[in-house]
Amino acid sequence: MTALPLPSGLRGSDESKKQIEVLKNLYYTSDTVGTLNPRPAVEQVLTANGRCRGTGLFKEELYFVANDRLLRIEIINPFDVDNVINNIRIVDLGEITGSVNCVLVAGFTSLLIMVKGGQAFTYSKGSGLNLITDPSFITSVSACYVQGRFVFVPQDGESFFWSELQDPANILPSNFADAENFPDPNKMCFSLNDQLYIGGTRSFQRLRYDAQLDTFISVAGTSSNIGYVSGDADFRESFIFIGRGFNGGFSIFDIRNPQQAISNGTVDDILNKEYTLEELESVDAQSFNWNGDNIAVFNLPRHTLVYYGDWALWSSGISGQKDDVWDIGFTQFAYGLIFTGDTFTGKIGILTNNQTDYGQDIEYEMVTYIRSPEGRADFRIKNIFLECTTGQKNENKTMSLSVSENGGRYGDPVWADLGEQGDLNLEMSWGTPIGTFRNYCGLKFRWVGDISVNIDGASFE
Repeated sequence: MTALPLPSGLRGSDESKKQIEVLKNLYYTSDTVGTLNPRPAVEQVLTANGRCRGTGLFKEELYFVANDRLLRIEIINPFDVDNVINNIRIVDLGEITGSVNCVLVAGFTSLLIMVKGGQAFTYSKGSGLNLITDPSFITSVSACYVQGRFVFVPQDGESFFWSELQDPANILPSNFADAENFPDPNKMCFSLNDQLYIGGTRSFQRLRYDAQLDTFISVAGTSSNIGYVSGDADFRESFIFIGRGFNGGFSIFDIRNPQQAISNGTVDDILNKEYTLEELESVDAQSFNWNGDNIAVFNLPRHTLVYYGDWALWSSGISGQKDDVWDIGFTQFAYGLIFTGDTFTGKIGILTNNQTDYGQDIEYEMVTYIRSPEGRADFRIKNIFLECTTGQKNENKTMSLSVSENGGRYGDPVWADLGEQGDLNLEMSWGTPIGTFRNYCGLKFRWVGDISVNIDGASFE
C-alpha cells in the first residue's frame, strides 16, 4: 500500500494537465491530519421580490436590496432564533431605483444605500428612506465609513469626497481630495483600522483624517503600485481584492502585503486567460466565517473562486463540469446566522450544514494523480482506497472514480456505494485492477452526499 496525499487546493493548468489538482465544492482545513470538508449549503427562509442587489447590517438589523426595494429582515421572536423559517418577516421600506448592485454602508445614525453608478439614499427609522440631493454629491461607484464620515469615490475616477459627521446626505464643496502620489483614476475606497485606503487603476494609498487641516492626508511610506480591478472583501482584519501588478497581469492581493499575490498560478491563469478586463471589473466578492474558517468568495462570470488560505472552485447544481458558478451572493451575518442573497432569483437563505442548496443536491469533485516513482517506467495499479466519514445527509448516495492516462480525457466513472449514514470509518475502494499506466494516472472522484475526507486517507496498491 502506498499513501496518496490528497490536494488541499487548485493546482496545474490546461497547459500542464498532468499537474492538475481540483477541489470543487470543498475546502481544506488544517487540523491534526488535515481534512477536505464540504462547503456550506443554503436553506431558503424567505422569498423577496427579485434578485439580491446588496445586503448590510444597520443597528444590528439586516437590510436587503432586492429588485427595486429596500427590505428589512426582522426576527419576530428574539428568543426563538432556532425556528428561523417561521420566525422572520420582511418589512418593505421603499424604492431603490435601478438594477445595478448596491453598496450598503452603516453609520451610527444613518444607513447609506448607494447604487453603483447611480443614485444614493439614506435610511433611518426616524426619517425613513430619502434620496441624496446635495448638489455636491457626484455619482459614485464605491463608498465606506471612516471616523464618522461617509467617503465616496466618483464614477469618473476624479477626486474622492466625504460627508459631514454622521450625515451622508451633507457634503460640503470643500470636502474633496485626491490621492496625489499617483496620477491614475480612483476606483475604490475601503476603511481599515480607522484609516482610509484609496485604490486607483495603478496604485493604492493609505490616508488619515487630519482634524486641524479638515481633510484626508497621505500616510507616508504606505503607498503601493498595485492597481485595483474589483472584488474587494474583508478578510482576517484586512481586505483582499483582484488587482493588477506593476505594468500588467491580474492577480489577487491582500492589502497587508501587496508585493506578494495570494493567488497561485492556477488562479492567475483563470483571471488572465479566461477573462477580459471589462469582465473582471464587474466581479463582486464576499466573505464570511464558517465553522471557525475565514472564507472569501469571488463571483466571476463563469467561475466562483474561493479562498481560505488555499483555493477551490464552488458551484451550484449537478453539471458534471469543473467550471461553473455558485448562485449565492451577498452573505451577511445577522441574528447569529449567515444570511445569503441569490444573484439570479428572489430566494433569501441561510448557510447550513444540510448539504443541499434550496433542497437541491450538491456535487463534489476532487481531482488528483499518481506519478510513477520510477520515472518513465510502466506501473500497474490494482486498487484505489479512500477513507472518509459520512455525515447524516448522505442518504446512501454514491461516489465515483474516473481515471486518465494523460490528465485531459477521463474514462467512464465507476460508482461505489457510500454505505450507512454516520459511518465514522468508511473505506471506499475501486479496482482489481485499475489498469497499467506509462508514468501517470489521473484520478477524478465525484460524489453527491455529506462526507469529509482525511487528507492522508487515500492509498493505492
